[in-house]
Amino acid sequence: VAIQFYHGIQLAVDSLKKTGLSVKIHVYDLDEGDSVQFQNFLKNPELRGLNLLIGPLYTADFVPLARFAKENRIFIISPLSQQNKILFNNPYVSKVTASITTQTEQMADYVAQKYKGQRIIVVNSGKPKDVAFVKAFMKEANEALKQTGADSVCEARGFGGISNFIQPSKNNIVVVPSADKAFVTDFITKLNTLREKNPIILFGLDCWTDFDNLDLDYLSN
Repeated sequence: VAIQFYHGIQLAVDSLKKTGLSVKIHVYDLDEGDSVQFQNFLKNPELRGLNLLIGPLYTADFVPLARFAKENRIFIISPLSQQNKILFNNPYVSKVTASITTQTEQMADYVAQKYKGQRIIVVNSGKPKDVAFVKAFMKEANEALKQTGADSVCEARGFGGISNFIQPSKNNIVVVPSADKAFVTDFITKLNTLREKNPIILFGLDCWTDFDNLDLDYLSN
């Protein structure tokens, strides 16, 4: 993973150089979880002269390096972590990947603007980790819908709750803010059985693309 990531950075730097930017890359190879190696790495005087740090890939090493970056006023980027907490109280930290909460809030804004006046159904899996995502979606979407006078979002409990809201006469916007692989796979398999008589538009999370047992034909439907 790290080598692929490094190759990607090299491609980006090649593009930057074509614009006239002078870039010098320092590469440091660290073993994840080796605290002794990491502490010795922080003592390297070369680090304090850098303009930007990218990585480490893993949160365990990124957090202490972010503290070092703040102390030395060096900007640092987290390439993989979705956690918003790594940004807290550190203006020098940025991250590439949006948290699921952020993804859900942005999705709520988009759905509320594009599909106002249509039936919007958010599915609550009942999983403890997903409850916060459902609440974030409903709060953001309902606030946006209220401004337009449109109906508020309907909350369905699992697939069983869908039948209370699905209508064959209009588009049904089904939002599933869940990262639970087993639930998502089962839900979409069952939702596919309703598609012939009910127009359905499905919204989910970016992490679904990593679910290897999710039927692509069902998603296409």
